[in-house]
Amino acid sequence: MKHLGLLMLVSVVILAGCDPFNEQFTLALNMEPVTKTYGLNPGGTSFTNPATPYNLNDYVDEAYLDDITGGGIYDIGVRLSPAHTGRTVSGQVTLSYGGNTATVSYSGSWDQLTTERTVVRDPTLVTIDNPTAFNNLVNAVFSQNPLPTITLSGSGSSSQTITSGDSLTVSIYGQAATAITL
Repeated sequence: MKHLGLLMLVSVVILAGCDPFNEQFTLALNMEPVTKTYGLNPGGTSFTNPATPYNLNDYVDEAYLDDITGGGIYDIGVRLSPAHTGRTVSGQVTLSYGGNTATVSYSGSWDQLTTERTVVRDPTLVTIDNPTAFNNLVNAVFSQNPLPTITLSGSGSSSQTITSGDSLTVSIYGQAATAITL
């Protein structure tokens, strides 16, 4: 499949009148989402989940791993489960790598957050707390080849007691840029 796509790309470039050989192209590849579901401990109104490590190379097609030149995170999603009418919640998702940490906050009714809400689609419910810190983290992560391991954690508080079976799911959506020389 990779070779068919490259063949099609070369054909289009030749038909456009360019010399495609020894030319370098950068392609953005969607990474598999980094997703973690945290079970919330019942009995209290607050929750903190431990940092979980994720090797980002595990989320990129291995055929392109040696050619990664950059990338980015294009969205972060939060979902709570199951539905609880009348309960409000707020919290943070923390991403870390090296000395860089970025947080994303979520806040709203628990029921609003039982459907995944993201920074891009739902900025009134999910927000990046410090865009500069977030950009610094993303730049540090995607300047590495191979890609590094990041950590992800989630915390929050609820207006009502956490019950058995409650969970928080966090998803990180990213792209890796890869250089292809024809």
